[in-house]
Amino acid sequence: MTNTDHATMQRDHTRWCKEHARWMEDISRWQAHHRSTLTELKRLQAFISALYSAVSEHSEAIVSHELVVSRHAHVIPDCPGNGVEHDAMSFAHSNLGAKHVHVSRTHEKIRKQHDAVAGKLQKLIDAMGNTHDLDQRPDPPQEQHPDSERFGDADSPRPSCSSEGEKIGEPCTKIP
Repeated sequence: MTNTDHATMQRDHTRWCKEHARWMEDISRWQAHHRSTLTELKRLQAFISALYSAVSEHSEAIVSHELVVSRHAHVIPDCPGNGVEHDAMSFAHSNLGAKHVHVSRTHEKIRKQHDAVAGKLQKLIDAMGNTHDLDQRPDPPQEQHPDSERFGDADSPRPSCSSEGEKIGEPCTKIP
């Protein structure tokens, strides 16, 4: 058990109350940021859903293109090397090439979006890996004086940093 003089207790009390006020300011700022982040997460979810849909549509476009390319490849040997049929085959081949370029550009655009978002999300997921550290744990047991409740250091529902005219979170000047 320690024996602390009143001036030291007053300084400690004032320091603790100021620290509590700073903590409450931090919490207010964090809560505002969390509210804003939750709104942004909704936008992010909508973006990822749209990207997921784009990937699904892109997959269907690739399968469709591959089927047409495969059919085209099978008829090339049967096509004469010149004439109307060759011109039609050449025209179809040119269109397939243009379609392939379009599918390729779409693929690259989706890949870049995916890589950018996935990379940043992975960093966020990795940062969240230690969220168990944020769990509330009880304070370690402390030595209690038999008169601790009388002197204000026992657990009680009343705020320890407020006295008449003072509010929790405001710096205190007096020991209640």
